[in-house]
Amino acid sequence: MKKWIVAASILSVVCFNGVDALAEEQEVIRVSVVNLIANPKDYDGKRVLVGGFYVLETEESVLYLSREAAEFGIFALGIWIDFEESGLDPSQFNGKIVSLIGVVDGNRSGSFDLNPAAIRSLKKVRVMDRRRFGESNRSATPK
Repeated sequence: MKKWIVAASILSVVCFNGVDALAEEQEVIRVSVVNLIANPKDYDGKRVLVGGFYVLETEESVLYLSREAAEFGIFALGIWIDFEESGLDPSQFNGKIVSLIGVVDGNRSGSFDLNPAAIRSLKKVRVMDRRRFGESNRSATPK
């Protein structure tokens, strides 16, 4: 009988930990850079998943809508990314398309107040792989 109680206790702890982890992941809102730029206050204090082109330069740590926006320095088309609390080295993501999970700060706009919002308390940052379309040896010949 004691074995069953111990087994049930262990199982309940494992299950509840799994539910907590799932609930935490469910709190993440998938959003585009465009939506964050247009409505930063709507996401203030919320954990989001967002992707874009990341640039790290002097006084610049920005997730841009596109590579072109970054190349032309259109700061209004980017979100400030605060790596300070993350313990990650942001230079490994420089010049790459990344997706990240963090908390939106709709009141902070980065260096010189040039960006519409910031993302802090980063949980995950990942370099995205290039999608490969139609990679097969099949070819079509018109008749």
